[in-house]
Parts: sequence; C-alpha cells; structure tokens
Amino acid sequence: MEIRQLYKGLSVCGQLTAEDISEVKALGFKLVICNRPDGEEASQCDCGTIGQAVQAAGMEYLYLPVSPGTSAHDTIQAFGDALKQPGPVLAYCRTGNRCSILWAQSQMGKLPTQTIVESVNALGFQI
Repeated sequence: MEIRQLYKGLSVCGQLTAEDISEVKALGFKLVICNRPDGEEASQCDCGTIGQAVQAAGMEYLYLPVSPGTSAHDTIQAFGDALKQPGPVLAYCRTGNRCSILWAQSQMGKLPTQTIVESVNALGFQI
C-alpha cells in the first residue's frame, strides 16, 4: 500500500485490502473513500468487505465508484462534500488516478487551476 498526499487533508492510494485498514487507522485517517467499482479485477477486495473493516476500525467509509473514462456530476459533488468533513481523508481506486481526477474536478472554481494541475501531476498522474 503506497499512500501519497495529493493535497492538504487528502491522500490517495491504489486498491486496499481489509488487512490494510489497521495501518490506515494508525496513520490517522478519519474517512476512507472508495472510487473503484467492484469487479474490475477478479483479485480485488470488494468494497463491502473493506467498508466493514473501515467502520469496525472506527472510521467513516464512503463508496463513490467511478468507471474509467466516466464521472458524474453527483459523484464529483459528493466527493467534494466529503472533503469538508474532519479529516484526513484517504481515497482509493486501482492506482489513485481516478481519485486524483475526481478531486481535481471537485475543486474547479475553488482552487487555482495551476494548483490543481500541479498537485495531480506531482503524483505522476495527468489531467
């Protein structure tokens, strides 16, 4: 599990497993957001299992799946709203890219475009 800070109070990572959750909790995260739909790969841990582990550890869990190449206004809005909760927040998908793009979309008009682009590009993702 490679967790990378995207912006103040928000980090992203690739696919989590239920076994990762104790470390996520130890790192101080308060909310875990899943942006990966179930069933993309046969080996991925399903969101229900991870959600149960997150909640059992005393953190909040939010399931906002985004299929590659698509995003919906409601999902973008919900992601941005979730960032208003006390953090820090960890969002995950297959690699962290979708989470980063979703964050960028949720911050348009709130942060300078250059800040958004630089934050995402610093993690090796392109928008």
